[in-house]
Formats: sequence, C-alpha cells, structure tokens
Amino acid sequence: MKKFNYSFPVFFCLSSLIVIYNSCKNESSKDSFAYDAILIHNANQNLTNCMVEDLLTPPFASRVYAYSHVAMYEALRPAYPQYEDLKGVLNGFDSIPQCDTTKSINYEIAAITAFNNVAQKLVWSEHIIEEWQSKYVDSLKKAGLNEQVIQNSIDWAGQVSGAVLMWAKNDNFKATRKMTRYSLTDTAGAWQLTPPAYAQPVEPYWGLIRPFLIDSPGQFNSQIPIHFNKQANSAYYKAAMEVYDISKNLTPEQINIAVFWDDNPNVAHLNGHAAYFAQKMTPGGHWLAITGGILKSRNSNAMQTSQTYTYASLVLADAFITCWHYKYKFNTVRPITVINELKDPKWFSYIQTPPFPEYPSGHSTISGAVSTLLTKLLGDSIAFTDSSELAYDLPVRSFKSFNDAANEVSVSRVYGGIHYRFTCDSSLVLGREIGNYYIEKLGIEK
Repeated sequence: MKKFNYSFPVFFCLSSLIVIYNSCKNESSKDSFAYDAILIHNANQNLTNCMVEDLLTPPFASRVYAYSHVAMYEALRPAYPQYEDLKGVLNGFDSIPQCDTTKSINYEIAAITAFNNVAQKLVWSEHIIEEWQSKYVDSLKKAGLNEQVIQNSIDWAGQVSGAVLMWAKNDNFKATRKMTRYSLTDTAGAWQLTPPAYAQPVEPYWGLIRPFLIDSPGQFNSQIPIHFNKQANSAYYKAAMEVYDISKNLTPEQINIAVFWDDNPNVAHLNGHAAYFAQKMTPGGHWLAITGGILKSRNSNAMQTSQTYTYASLVLADAFITCWHYKYKFNTVRPITVINELKDPKWFSYIQTPPFPEYPSGHSTISGAVSTLLTKLLGDSIAFTDSSELAYDLPVRSFKSFNDAANEVSVSRVYGGIHYRFTCDSSLVLGREIGNYYIEKLGIEK
C-alpha cells in the first residue's frame, strides 16, 4: 500500500502566486475579495493524509472534519456577508466572536488557519498539521504579503477556532472515552468479534455524541433488521446465503466495486505470526474527496467551496452518530460469523469485515445522507469521475450522479461480503432521510 510523503507538495508555489495577487490589492476588510479555493482543497487533503497516518476510525474522523470545516467557514464568512453564520443553527453552537472589520484582514488566511488550529487539536499527529500551517505562513511572508495583515488574519482565526474548540469540548466525546469497556453478549444473533484480527468493537458509545444539526440519532425511523433465524427456510438464513453465494461467483466488476469503496482505514494482513496493515482514507474522507473534485472542476470560489465542505462534513458526522446509535442498539451479527458456523468454517468476506455490529451499514447510511445533500447543493445528474483512490493504487471510476455513486456504495458491501442486502437497502433509505432533514433545516434551495 502506498505511503504518503508528507514533505509539502508543489501547491505552495501556486499559493505564492495567489498570495502575490492578493497582496497587490488593498487588504481593507471592506473590500470584496475573490479568493481562490485551491488552498481550501489542499488543507482538507492534508487533514485526510493526517487521518490516514493516525488510523482514525470513520466516526472519529467525521467529528474532526466537521469541527475543522465549521471553523474555516466561520472565519471566512465576514468576507461574504450574504452567507449566514451557523451560530444558533448547530446544536450548542451559541457563541462566535464578532469580527473587528476595522482591521485589515485576509479572510482566506484566517480560514485556512482556523481550520488547521482546530484540526491540530483533534488529531493525534499534530505535527502534520502544524508543519503544513508553518510552511503556509512562511509562503505568505516570502510572497511579500504585509505582515500586519498576516497577524490580523491569524488573530481572527484564533478567535474563531477558540470558540469552535470550546463548543467541541461539550459534545460528550471526552465522557465516551471514560465509559466502561463494551461487553459482548452470547445472545443468539448478537455481534461477535470477527477474523482475521478479532479487533475490539469500534466506538460502542458514539451514538451518545452530541449531534451537530439533528435533534437525536433516534429520531429517524430505522427499519428493524431481519430477525435472526438459523432455519434454512427463514429470511435471515436466505440473506446470509445470498452473501455467501455472491462471494463464490464474484465478477471482475463486482470485485472492482467492492475494493473501490472498501475505505477501511486499517486493513490487517496476516501471514502466520507476521502482520502488516494497509492504510486508506475513511468513507467520509472519500466523499469529501469526491466533493472537492466536483468543486474544483467548477472553479467554485472559496466561500462556495467552504460552505459545501462544511455542510457535507456535518451531514456525514450526524449520519455516523445515527448509524452508530442503531448499530449498538440492534447489535447484529456479521455474515462471516453466521456463514462460518452454518455453511463454511473457512469462508472469509472478500473485503475485511470491520469490527463493529452489522446493522445498519455505515457506508450506506453516510452515502445516502451526503449524496442527497450534494444533489441539492450542486444539482441532480452531475456526472463525475472519481480519481481520489489513485493515491491508494486503485483505478478511477465514473458515475452518472451522486445518487448513482451512493447506490454503488451500498451494493459494494454485499459484494464485499460484510453486509446483508436488506441492511444495505434500508441503510441507504435511512441516510437519505438524514440528508433530506439537513436540506430542510438549512433551508437549502437549488
């Protein structure tokens, strides 16, 4: 698996040109700046690289993306007064500083800095974010941008990021770190640890994290999973055997789909007593990469870009909270456990089964949510080619629309052998309910 080189990419040469262009303008905060969005994309990518390095779990990563992008949005927003702030809209987000518009501020610098300030506090490898930010500021100075403007911008970023981090402190995250270790049950149909690593359950208390916009993770009417039943004529047994039969007859295209959407941040490869781990971005990171690709192809400006990333990050975070609430409520056993017991003790899912309960499907839920939101934000039937997996030695894939991609995500989990079809179908519906809730609450219009 390809490893990232964290020496800073060529974009700093581009950023210098952008800074020089901006520095030639009057930096009065009263002016309307046409900021370029390239550094927003690069900052998001750097955060993704950091998460890959840190092996952050999908729910954990979604929280980091959400808070970081809210900070970016709020720091940039004063340059675009037609955009509303998120204070009083997001749960518990009741305080944001008032920007001193008498000072000369470059709001792009402030936005990037606020994003990095928050991200740095929420990841493990702080140095990756810190070094990126340091080289960014150095590039500004080398480009000749007024140092007082730089400092004013950094100061404004500090005010915003401070408020966002204070808000994050009260979301119950720290309390979930101290809760008692999750105990497995031997109830028929209950989730069990799965091979090859038999890893401990991921984030069993994530459903207790304060949501960002939804009222409660239990407010959506998730269907009840198929009742566990070992009898050969039962719907459950047939669902498990469908997964098994598909796995035995996978076509090359089905394999490509399963692997492309795997998005397991830490896949264990065992060879006797030796083990190594392949690292990839999370499902949320993959969808943000898709979002960024569309925005870049449209040459969206900085504020449009920041808003889209922010809304997408928020709906992904709430979809994870909702999904994880139901995962540990229903505590459904994975296909591999059932198939090993009832059909084939040597069978493995094509992609590695992740260490948490089966129902709902996380990737299907979050894909239904974000694809619904992006369709409303950016338009229906937006054809695109996703090349974000090239960094992980996977080919590009093309889609007719966001919903087309989400549908493929959902069925990929069946091809991969880690979910029942019923789970994927109902999880996609659950995600779309969350996406539609976001559209209504945020008042998004085409």
